[in-house]
Amino acid sequence: MIPPQFESAGGFSGGLAVVNVKGKYGYIDKTGRVVISPQFYSAGGFSEGLAEVRINGKWGYIDKTGRIVISPQFEDANYFSGGLAKVKVNGKEMYIDKTGYVVAMPDSMCGTAVVVNGAGNVTWPPNIKKICQDYEHPQQEKYDPCAHVYVGKVFKAENRLGMTLEYVVIGFSPQTGKATIRTTDSDYLQEISCSQIPQ
Repeated sequence: MIPPQFESAGGFSGGLAVVNVKGKYGYIDKTGRVVISPQFYSAGGFSEGLAEVRINGKWGYIDKTGRIVISPQFEDANYFSGGLAKVKVNGKEMYIDKTGYVVAMPDSMCGTAVVVNGAGNVTWPPNIKKICQDYEHPQQEKYDPCAHVYVGKVFKAENRLGMTLEYVVIGFSPQTGKATIRTTDSDYLQEISCSQIPQ
């Protein structure tokens, strides 16, 4: 167990943990020994051998010896995953490799965010073709002719003789588009199209 001696400490990642000493961040090993002296304004955990650190308002990356391997130049930086890390430069997000080389720029395609490599190929998400198909040919919602109909609805309509009568809905089926009705003063049932019932 490491005795309390730091203002704050993060969890271990890659065998090292971020610690805060007098407002500066460094790293300790699992024995509590400081292996990278507190010198950074902010710091993230190690992932794939590198950690993001902030120096003089810009983010860069260090290795486990504390050596800066990607110079501080980013407005924001995230941990590496799959050999790439998302960073921000001049308000734009992009992905860099472990040398700091920009390998992909996020873009928008078919209403979703995508990552495009230097050759112009979409590298993420892997199902972009399906996303684009759904975007270009959305499933049409089925029209429900009985959407305005409910059991107990009372309405007035003319019968075959031209007389205006009051009807009540007894039941309906969106599948068939038909409703069962009767006049309010009789038990005689009849079936009509839901579209004949006023909104």
